[in-house]
Amino acid sequence: MVNYNLSLKTAPALLPPAGQVTLDKAGGRYLLRASYTDRGGLPGHDRVLLRPARLPAQEATQTAGIAKRNLTEADAVMAYNEAGAWMAFHNLDLTGIRAVSVRFGSPGLTGKLELRLNAPNGPLIGTLPVEAGAPREQTPRVPTTPTNGVYTLYVVYREKTGGIGIWKRLEVSWLEFHP
Repeated sequence: MVNYNLSLKTAPALLPPAGQVTLDKAGGRYLLRASYTDRGGLPGHDRVLLRPARLPAQEATQTAGIAKRNLTEADAVMAYNEAGAWMAFHNLDLTGIRAVSVRFGSPGLTGKLELRLNAPNGPLIGTLPVEAGAPREQTPRVPTTPTNGVYTLYVVYREKTGGIGIWKRLEVSWLEFHP
C-alpha cells in the first residue's frame, strides 16, 4: 500500500499497490512513501522526494567559492566569486534527463559551467558556455550524457577570461532538467 502525503494538514490517501498518482501542484515538492509486508511477515518501506524540473540555485546543498545574494525575501541567486567555484545538489535522480538549462548573469566573463557527478572533478555529463556581452542574462540549454540513478550534481565554473571576483561575479538563478 502506498501512503501519499501532500501536506501535513491532511491525512494521507491510501492507494492500491499499482496505479498512477497525479501531481497537481506546480513547483511543489512531493514525498511518496511506500510500505508493505511480504508474505513472510517482514515489513519494508521506501520513500522518494519528487521535485519540480526547475530547481532554484539557492537550494544548493553544498558550495565552495560561492555566496548567496538575496534579491527579495524569497528569491536569491548564487554568486560565483572565483574560478573553480562550485555548488552541489545532493540526491538528484537523473534518470531520463537528456538536457539541462541554466539561467545566469555574466558581466563580461567567459568560460564554462561544467555539470559533474559526485565530485567537483567527477565524471563530466555536460558543459554550458558562459559568454560575454549582451544579453547579460543567459539561459543556455545543452544535452547531457544519459545518466541513470541518484547522484550529487556539481555545477563548476571554469573561467577563460574576465577576471571573476567579488565585484565581477557569475550569478546563477536556476537549473532546469529536461527529458
